[in-house]
Amino acid sequence: MQSTFDHSLALVRLFIDSATRYGQLGTGALVLSVTFLEKIGGEKNGPIRPGGLLITAWLLLLLSIGCGATYNYFAIKYLEMKAGSLGSSLTDSSQLVHSPGLLYGAMLLTFWFGAVLLTIAAVLRLRRPAAAVAAT
Repeated sequence: MQSTFDHSLALVRLFIDSATRYGQLGTGALVLSVTFLEKIGGEKNGPIRPGGLLITAWLLLLLSIGCGATYNYFAIKYLEMKAGSLGSSLTDSSQLVHSPGLLYGAMLLTFWFGAVLLTIAAVLRLRRPAAAVAAT
């Protein structure tokens, strides 16, 4: 029979892998949106203005990446706590050590909200030139 620690270890590994993938997806979404803005959705003359919606999406994606990286740290601290090998009483008393899933949930929420806002911003940016052409 599998011990409680072994079970926790297996689950935390899956969550860490998932958080790492979300970090990679968030990074890719940021790079893609900047490329999109420069190559497809940018103004022909003058500086590129991302707009409030796109900036909010970027901030949410950055926050998601940060939450994922922080989750990985606290998930390992959680395993150390389960194994009884935490060295610092400050770290041991942290709510995030006992419940690293809070960071995982924050990562998921900020990622998906950022992705939705990024999509909306892209659609609005693509529709703007068509509306401008139709008006002339």
